[in-house]
Amino acid sequence: RQYSGTMDATAPAADPDWSCCDSAELYNIDGWGKPFFTVNERGEVEVTLNAKSSPDEFEATGSPSPAVTKHCRVPLIEIVQRAQDLELDTPLLLRFPDVLQDRIDRINMSFRNAITAHEYPNRYQGVFPVKTNACARTVQHP
Repeated sequence: RQYSGTMDATAPAADPDWSCCDSAELYNIDGWGKPFFTVNERGEVEVTLNAKSSPDEFEATGSPSPAVTKHCRVPLIEIVQRAQDLELDTPLLLRFPDVLQDRIDRINMSFRNAITAHEYPNRYQGVFPVKTNACARTVQHP
């Protein structure tokens, strides 16, 4: 289903037939955020920390880590509200080490799988530009 109104954040809520699932689909949450980001029953985007792929995704993607139970679901709006309570200015830059590590692992695994599948004789070395990763902890392997 497509939303025919504007991309204004309040517009879908004005449609009585609009659901949280419609919002998740509109913003393609599963496409860019799975398994870490979801839309909860209140329509808020939540981040799940310490999340890993499900066993089905593990087999399908070759994810390097087997499934674990998801922990700590936090609506992003609560993080913003807490930051405002602490008198921090918005916009905020939020870094989620779990998400960053998962994405780095997936990139490395994808290249590893492609190298194997195509019998490529060299190796892959990821490069993370400082301009987009100004914090060294973002790209250092634990």
